Amino acid sequence: MKLISVTIKHIITFSVLLLVGIPPAIAQDKIAILARTNETTINLRWAPTSSLVWELANKYGYTVERYTMVRDTQNLSPRNYNLLTSPVLRPASEATWEPLVEQDDYAAIVAQAIYGETFELTESFDKDIFQVAQKTQERDQRFSFALFACDQSFSVAKLSGLGYTDEQVKEGEKYLYKVYANVPQTILEVDTAVVFVGLGEQPPLPKIREFKAGFSDKKVVLSWKKTLTDRFYNAFWIEKSTDGGDTYRSISETPIINAYSEEGKGATGTYFKLDTLELNNQETFYRIRGVNPFGETGPYSDIVSGRGSPTITAHATITYHRVDKEGAASIQWEYPQNQEKLIEGFILKVAKTPKGPFNPVTGQMIPRQERNHTITNPQGTGYYSIGLLSGGEELNFSFPYLIQLEDSIPPAVPQDVEASISSQGKVAMKWKSNTEDDFWGYRIFRSNFKQSEFSEITTSPISSSLFEDSLSLDNLTEKIYYKVVAVDKRDNRSEASEVIALEKPDVVPPAPPVIRQTKGLESGAYLEWAPSGSKDVMTHRVYRGVRGSSQWELIANVDSLHFFLDTAVQANQPHLYTVLAVDDAGLESTPAKPVRVSKKASISKVSYEGFSGRSERENKRVILFWRLEDPEIEEIKVYRSVGDQPMSLYRTIGNTEQFTDEQVVQNETYGYQLKAVMKSGLEAGFSERVEVKY
Repeated sequence: MKLISVTIKHIITFSVLLLVGIPPAIAQDKIAILARTNETTINLRWAPTSSLVWELANKYGYTVERYTMVRDTQNLSPRNYNLLTSPVLRPASEATWEPLVEQDDYAAIVAQAIYGETFELTESFDKDIFQVAQKTQERDQRFSFALFACDQSFSVAKLSGLGYTDEQVKEGEKYLYKVYANVPQTILEVDTAVVFVGLGEQPPLPKIREFKAGFSDKKVVLSWKKTLTDRFYNAFWIEKSTDGGDTYRSISETPIINAYSEEGKGATGTYFKLDTLELNNQETFYRIRGVNPFGETGPYSDIVSGRGSPTITAHATITYHRVDKEGAASIQWEYPQNQEKLIEGFILKVAKTPKGPFNPVTGQMIPRQERNHTITNPQGTGYYSIGLLSGGEELNFSFPYLIQLEDSIPPAVPQDVEASISSQGKVAMKWKSNTEDDFWGYRIFRSNFKQSEFSEITTSPISSSLFEDSLSLDNLTEKIYYKVVAVDKRDNRSEASEVIALEKPDVVPPAPPVIRQTKGLESGAYLEWAPSGSKDVMTHRVYRGVRGSSQWELIANVDSLHFFLDTAVQANQPHLYTVLAVDDAGLESTPAKPVRVSKKASISKVSYEGFSGRSERENKRVILFWRLEDPEIEEIKVYRSVGDQPMSLYRTIGNTEQFTDEQVVQNETYGYQLKAVMKSGLEAGFSERVEVKY
């Protein structure tokens, strides 16, 4: 019971360090091993990688074997075999640990982890999943505590069954060590740990580099590179000196393992440790060295030093200003008198805008006892800010304070304004620069019409006498107009410059014409259109489709008329036509919707002698008769009407003198007409109308 009560006290002491500094155990059934040599011995240090293996190995123990592989650079065959642990290696007994717990904190931690009291599961533990989870969690915590303590003390590691020192080694020989956890395979299979090493092969422990210290108000942040130390060290000793480096003392009672390390995206791989200073303005020295899992300490780092300084939280505040008749400005400010001893003085700066940049008003520091300053030649408009000087640094500047001198005289009107525009709509402007002392900049105005209101296109005054603009050219205005206004620091504006007019490049095609009438005449195909509504149209182009092709042929340019007669086509041959407009820049509109027009053929005179018809109800038909004597007739078109319906083409037959209509209905009246078609393709006129009652 004494052992348990003592070790609980030590575990509470170390629990915060452990939970911060030790990563969670990785649940893998194997043993990891390290070796460290000196001139006469080889130290082995191993550890299970899961709490279950640790618990079982504490019960069944470990076996360490050695094979001599090389002697004097020669490979041995067969190898010399030595069993180094007989009986098996287990943690020391509870009685062995008990006298150590009051003397060694790490021994106390391991003793409590292995032998300390614990809860027991209830008889119905199989129904109580929370007790099972709690039992597993406790074992993981005991395992983590034990490994932590063993990492800090090699002697404790050996008492825990996790370390071994081989003293029966010779120079010139190399050895293969195997460490077994003697857990029966029927319970758990555990991989063997293997390491190959010889005397004097390992280099000395490295010095920690990039050790830095950042001093502030009675505090210092110490930092060093994580990536350069994790391969060698698992803990650190940091020491400091306040007597000029003559004597050093550790800043902690135990090695530091809970140094803060950045994690996640953007992390620099750096450890941080915060220390407090008893006094500011006292030079303090720091050094660091690492501790490896064998309890060995590396060399000290380079020494870093610095002084703490009080944090200055107060700000000076400008409260008032006055401008005298000569134009000098006197500024007053407030600052706590009890803070004067923390600063060296004040610095006054000025800028043209509240956002800066700010420049010093005077090259000299204003004494810390002063609360006012006179500016003999202030800016017409200036934003002033007063800051503090401490340790050669500028800090804690006040909010900008505006001072404006009286001024109602505007700058001169901008002169010699010139402008040009490219085919892509890029406008380049330039003019003669203003020279006034209080000149601020220029404002640029633009309009689509000379007599309309101009709009400002600069969001704030520009200081340059050069300006570029970009225009959209796909609109209907042909010109663009600009003017320039000068502005001083009091926002007094000059009269506008002379208006500059620029002819915009024409990139907008004209509106298309619309074909509104077509006629097929004996003299040709006639088109008539409504012209384009664009003002800059110069001509209309008439195109005819090429038969059997997707090509179009330009057949006419019509300047002032809005119609065209195409005489160069054959009769009764339909052709496609379209019209488009062309402006003074040579841009073409989209074509009008195409139309189909045919030249009308001349009518030949044909005599349809004896044209008549009769009804044969018994044969269910109507028969038509006629006589035609013209040998140039190719075929006959028969037109028919039923009752009051209009006449329409019914049949086309060869050059014959009779036609039988069998598509008839009783008690209906049918009308018929004939039209002869000549071999030349011309059509004759209609015959007289014949009616047959069926």
